[in-house]
Amino acid sequence: MEHLNQHETAQDLNISIFEGNEKLSIFSNAMTSISNETISLEEAFESIRDGFVERQIKDLRVLVENGDRPGYDSLKKQLPAITFSGLFKKRGKDHLEQHSGLICLDFDHLPNAGEVKRQLIEDPYARLIFISPSGQGLKVVVKIEGEHDKLFEMLANHYQQTYGLKADQSGKDVSRLCFLSHDPEAHYNPESWSFDPKFMKDFDPQQHEMGQRADEALAMDQVRELLQWIPPRPDYGQWIKIISAVGASLPDADAEMVLSEWSPEEKQGEYLEKLQKGRLDKCNPRTLIWHAKQNGF
Repeated sequence: MEHLNQHETAQDLNISIFEGNEKLSIFSNAMTSISNETISLEEAFESIRDGFVERQIKDLRVLVENGDRPGYDSLKKQLPAITFSGLFKKRGKDHLEQHSGLICLDFDHLPNAGEVKRQLIEDPYARLIFISPSGQGLKVVVKIEGEHDKLFEMLANHYQQTYGLKADQSGKDVSRLCFLSHDPEAHYNPESWSFDPKFMKDFDPQQHEMGQRADEALAMDQVRELLQWIPPRPDYGQWIKIISAVGASLPDADAEMVLSEWSPEEKQGEYLEKLQKGRLDKCNPRTLIWHAKQNGF
């Protein structure tokens, strides 16, 4: 495959946590500790989609079907592997040269990885999704803006609360290797949203209530900021979505207040009426963020 033959050597890079150039280090196998090659996220996607390691993946999945775990583990270590979170000439978090602004989450032991992948394609944060070498898991790569470790916990919570998926905690390691796989239906969305903590309330993974979805944590001033980007009094379809999204973020009294500030009522009490009786269940804080982004946020 040409995708892996056109890498640049990483030289003279300053450590920068979130410049987000999405340049990644690639290692020839798990036993190699030195890398002089880089690959872009798009090139990684193309290599996974187009079958750079198709033969090896077929062999690995036969071993899985036959229950040969030792054989599987040994062969998997021979696959090329990527550090999705940044550039490393040498393996290990102390050797990070530049963060890519990406986190890779690993979801293992899925009964139907393909079905779960189709569900996650609708997730606004998923930049790259592909089936793992075993065929029984998924890798999800997300763009981030903020502190790596804390955002890993927030993302893991988001996917658990929204989709019931438990992320492998190994993904918290910024230098974690991810083996190349083959998935002809890998999903790549370069326009995915960045996972930005400024739209979340303070998050403590030790104290966070399991019943609270991470994407339901917009504060009142954050809702006001987002609404400033959305033109007042849009068509009815968008209007009811905005009301529903604000209502999913705030108590009814607060939601009514900020909605009236954004676009004054044409009929007294209409916001409260919609908040209490006409809200759309599928709308949530992400809906509000999406509409703000559509208008230049």
